[in-house]
Amino acid sequence: MSTPRRLLRPRSSLSSLRTSALPALVALAALVATVLVVTSAAARPGGGSSFGGSSRSGGGSSGGGGGSGGGDCTWIIEIVVFLFQLTFEHPVIGVPLDVGIIVAIVWWVRQQGGAKTMTDWSSGGGSGGAVSPAAPVVASSTPSRVARKQLFLVVAQADPGFSLVLFEDFAYALYAAVHEARGRNQADALSPYLAVEAIGHLSREAQGVTEVRAIVVGALRYLRTVASNGARRVEVTLEFEANYTEIDASGRSQSYYVVERWTLSRSRAARSRKPEMARIVGCPNCGAPLSSVRGNTCAYCHQVVNTGEFDWMVDSIVEVEKTKRPPQLTGDTAEVGNDFPTVIDPDAQARYQALTRRDPSFSWQHLTGRVALVFGEMQVAWSTLEWKRARPFVSDQLFQMLSYWMDTYRHEKMRNVTENGRIMRIELAAVISDAHYDAVTLRVFATSLDYTITDGGKVVSGSRSTERAYTEYWTLIRGSNATTRAVSDRVCPNCGAPLDISMTGNCTSCKVKVTAGEFDWVLSRIEQDDVYG
Repeated sequence: MSTPRRLLRPRSSLSSLRTSALPALVALAALVATVLVVTSAAARPGGGSSFGGSSRSGGGSSGGGGGSGGGDCTWIIEIVVFLFQLTFEHPVIGVPLDVGIIVAIVWWVRQQGGAKTMTDWSSGGGSGGAVSPAAPVVASSTPSRVARKQLFLVVAQADPGFSLVLFEDFAYALYAAVHEARGRNQADALSPYLAVEAIGHLSREAQGVTEVRAIVVGALRYLRTVASNGARRVEVTLEFEANYTEIDASGRSQSYYVVERWTLSRSRAARSRKPEMARIVGCPNCGAPLSSVRGNTCAYCHQVVNTGEFDWMVDSIVEVEKTKRPPQLTGDTAEVGNDFPTVIDPDAQARYQALTRRDPSFSWQHLTGRVALVFGEMQVAWSTLEWKRARPFVSDQLFQMLSYWMDTYRHEKMRNVTENGRIMRIELAAVISDAHYDAVTLRVFATSLDYTITDGGKVVSGSRSTERAYTEYWTLIRGSNATTRAVSDRVCPNCGAPLDISMTGNCTSCKVKVTAGEFDWVLSRIEQDDVYG
């Protein structure tokens, strides 16, 4: 039966509440306020947003960029007002009903693990960093982490120069190159990297499309690694989560959210290219421009290069989902994963200790201090739309991905703001070292105000007053030959000039690239709890 509207109108002041009703009402109001806080959401650099249209998703080299935030809670407010009025006028009915609702809410919050969430959200301060590289709560490695580690162990055994960091950078670059070629209906130009089946799929998807642009990978997951004993090839299946925009013959544009599964394979006898060439989508053998490949033979090195004997070949592409959906900049989704146990690789501690032995100056304090610096620079750069400020501290892929989100906000005449951001603690999750890079994955627990405003200053999501607690997995990389040095944070680590880094990641003074981890730790990936775990 519908509620009489007259009961929703205030008819009594708080001072006239009957004594028997007051305790129940106060408790009810507090609990409902808590639920409203727990269910609100907002955006932040690298997280709290989605390529898929909701506000929680992975960031590939990163995690997503858009926003989410304070939602339409009118129905909850109306119910609360009704209960207040019922308790005022009919306490015999209202008070027992309030008590029952309070019990139900308490039960629900506990079922959702809300007790810890509420504690985190109400925290007014933090330690500002971790006190130990060990995490107190451990979850076993996830299937994606296992497949990733297996790929490294299998390939590096025969190819000591193999690097997961370089492989993933190459995978991102290849994904973009493939879809750009599809937009031109020239997928066969990438035949050194694409098997016949993959080219056929792309050709079918190219019908009616004249261009594919704004290609941004939000997540890269490992589904499986196949490398049976005696097999000549190693096979890995990757899942990409991405956004891109297609242009049709009439000039109309349409943005898509996509999930694709790519199966790649490579000969066990293949050897990785040098780091400066590994990220280039050129001849798989010598790195010459693809335009030098005639048919399947490179005009420079005279090798047949479409066999997987030199580099990874895409055997197949399966489209799991393709939805017409522009990037979401506002929405309502609660944090997922704050209470998840930290996913720690079983070898994390041993590999961390090995890293400290190779670099005696390296310490947990230095690493977490670097994280705090990167965190602070990103918060300022993101909120002020001066993203170049963060350029020295993030990898090429992460910088480009977050630049895409910042440009999207600008286009929509909005800005996502984070204020009073601070790290509460940091936990070690994984360490991988190869011939070229050390990669350390940390779980970062942080909190901040987080809201999105229009150019006119109107808040369209999030809250200017309620902080949002969150956790993310950050992967930082550093060259394997780099050592810890005591240098100023705002100078070039190579020449010592005032820090001024170009969009390509090179120092404007000495022209040396400083964003690939050659000198100090740079942030390479941001992954959300629900994606990482």
